[in-house]
Amino acid sequence: MHRLALACLLLAGPAAYAQDTAPADSLRQALEELNELVVSEADSTVDVVAWYQPGETKTVEYTKTRIRDGVTNSSTSRYTIDVLEETAAGYTLRWSPQDGSAEIGEMLSEAGLADTTLAPVLENAAAFEFTYYTDDVGTYLALANRDSVVQVLQGVTEAVMSAMLDSLAGDERAAVESMVGSLMTPDRIVQSFTEPIQLFHLVIGYVYPLGEPWDYEDLLPSPFGGGYLESTGAALVTVSDGLIEYDRTTSVEPEDLRETMLAMVDQMASSMPPERVEEARAAFAAIQMRLEDRLNVVIDAETGWTQSLEFRRTVEAEEDGEQKMQVDLKTLRLVE
Repeated sequence: MHRLALACLLLAGPAAYAQDTAPADSLRQALEELNELVVSEADSTVDVVAWYQPGETKTVEYTKTRIRDGVTNSSTSRYTIDVLEETAAGYTLRWSPQDGSAEIGEMLSEAGLADTTLAPVLENAAAFEFTYYTDDVGTYLALANRDSVVQVLQGVTEAVMSAMLDSLAGDERAAVESMVGSLMTPDRIVQSFTEPIQLFHLVIGYVYPLGEPWDYEDLLPSPFGGGYLESTGAALVTVSDGLIEYDRTTSVEPEDLRETMLAMVDQMASSMPPERVEEARAAFAAIQMRLEDRLNVVIDAETGWTQSLEFRRTVEAEEDGEQKMQVDLKTLRLVE
């Protein structure tokens, strides 16, 4: 149960704040209202605004690291960002992998899947380009080629999930299949594969209090759908040598996490035998869990280009005196 709980909580990464869904529109509005409230009480502020130029090209390095049970796994990808168009409404950009097929091939080889039917499916997806819109200040809005993205990536996701489920049997397979079905909707698939894009634009387009730390209550998207987790946090924005630095820490109370996990069990109950449902509820009820997110972003104050970003999610669980911890670290760095 530890692994399932930790993995599921890591599914709701920071990109969930800007996913292409109707609930996210409501969340974005709530965050904007919170931002306005905090700014209205500040003595001085700073606008984080992008000033992209059509024809500009940038290279971004994206690294994902996971630390679990003392084992560290990491992968690094490079992407090209092209500014395609500027209109009164905003910008159109393209995000292209520089060598996605090589990275996918290495991952498949390490997992012992290089000779399976997954290889061509994943390599095809790795070369896929994302065209997307931002508003006139650089805030991510939506994919321009969303339909094509969903068609390709849904096939990839189904192939991967099928390979994973083939290794399971009986009640375990039914439970996992139910959870996967609830999580792998088109919106969540798009969110997952566009996470580096949404991270890159995450804090752009807002006005922040300058040099004054502030506490806040926030809504963290639930990994299981159906609402948000209440969270508390603190943030600070500073400017130095032409760079804007944004720091934020967010945490969720253990009781809120437990209730979320129990709700997930209820969601899967229809596909599980009654005794397994009770076992799962008892297991999650006995787990003490803690979640903390830390975000650091550095942006060029003149151009609005994100220079670097680090997002760290730490999930700790304790059951019968046994401690488990998983750290999910995602970094972006502008290299050219």
